[in-house]
Amino acid sequence: MAAIEYEIGFVAQFWRHAREGDQTLAWRMMSAVEPSALEDAECRKLYDHLRQRFAAGRGMESLSVQGEVLGSALVDDFVFANVNEYSGIGGLDPMGFVHEVVNTDRRIRLQELLQRAAGWLGNGKGKDGGRKLAEELAFRLLSLFAPGVTEGRPQNIADIIAAELQLIRGDEPTGVTMPWHKLERAVMGPLIAGDLVGISAYSNGGKSTLAANLATIWARRGNPVLVFPTEMREQWCRRAWAAEAWVRSYVAERMQWKRNGTAGELEVYEEVVRETADWPWEVVNRSSVSPAELLAATRVLRKRWPGQTVIVIVDHLHRLDYGSDDANDAVGPATRAIKNFAADDRDGGLIFVLLYQPRKPPKDLYKPIAAHEIRGNSMVWNELDIHMSPFRAHVKVDPDKKTTWNTKGVEETGKTLFDQHGRPRISKPDDDTKLNDEHIFINVDKRRIGGEGPMVWLDFHKPSGRIYEMTEEQNA
Repeated sequence: MAAIEYEIGFVAQFWRHAREGDQTLAWRMMSAVEPSALEDAECRKLYDHLRQRFAAGRGMESLSVQGEVLGSALVDDFVFANVNEYSGIGGLDPMGFVHEVVNTDRRIRLQELLQRAAGWLGNGKGKDGGRKLAEELAFRLLSLFAPGVTEGRPQNIADIIAAELQLIRGDEPTGVTMPWHKLERAVMGPLIAGDLVGISAYSNGGKSTLAANLATIWARRGNPVLVFPTEMREQWCRRAWAAEAWVRSYVAERMQWKRNGTAGELEVYEEVVRETADWPWEVVNRSSVSPAELLAATRVLRKRWPGQTVIVIVDHLHRLDYGSDDANDAVGPATRAIKNFAADDRDGGLIFVLLYQPRKPPKDLYKPIAAHEIRGNSMVWNELDIHMSPFRAHVKVDPDKKTTWNTKGVEETGKTLFDQHGRPRISKPDDDTKLNDEHIFINVDKRRIGGEGPMVWLDFHKPSGRIYEMTEEQNA
């Protein structure tokens, strides 16, 4: 069978299983073969398009794909017709097509490599008996047959120095800044490609709300964002939209517009939802996602923004599909795999924001979570670059209704007491304290440099879940 026939068969069987067959097998096929492995340009374009649709959870029905592909003249009619016809044939071996496509790609690349080596020898570059040429061939073959080797990253000190000097002299700012200045200072600068940021909190502590605020603000700024809301799904998106629109979150999340919503709220909310359609973000709305599927989807979808650092938010790691393995045992290895994957990205860099569940809570829930309290083994703590915990705190109030000073230097009576840093004074729940919903407290207990960080507090609009800092201009 010719190479083109194998490629048509591979694309067809991937489409078949993504549409109506074993979707786990489709994920395996997508992970095993990159579009660049296909020699035929038309097959390559169609396969890349199908991967994008499948990874994003879009419909894979024949008529839907046909209308989009042929309507936009994405691929040649003849190739599409063959793939479409072949995709209806069952009883074939999809992984056999995978092996043939991969082996064909490797044979072509190996042939090119050997031709280049012959050219070097012909030009008299083998005076050392071919030792340097053998070393070069060995390195190239390793990168060809071992997918773990990162060809796009510096491989030695000379490459590292050259890359570092280029970064220093570059005009473009590096990294992704935090939306709030206080948190930016607490984590010691912008997030950089390869960073793993952990967020932990007890139920209703604010971890999903914090992640939703981060997602919308980053996407509004133009930073590409991928979201895997495995637990809340559409409700997660509504929480993000409500915070962005400053409308009551419970009305949006529970779809109570007719019962409890106002015309003004609905109008603003609808405008925000429409506006976000043009933002650089994607939500993979699947409740059951394995770590391998998560990485495969990320690998495909991040190609929409080549050369840009993409933030991936996973809510949450204990909710992933680990098969028969216990989530507490599997969450550590999964975090390490994500860390390696982020570090090896060649398309512009990846930053992962990963949400975790803590161990069983104590009786008093006023305290933040430390990274070592994440359910599972200590591997999670070792892999995270930054860990922070949002929490709603009980704060001291003046029980005697005496005059105190607030953070703006204005006298108040019977209000919250502040410490020397201008933060509300946190205390254990008792008769003279109240739960502070006007602020969200974030404790940074690990950061990539500088060790343990401070606790910060940010303004919090409880009805919408909007997190902000002083003026909205600082969030823009």
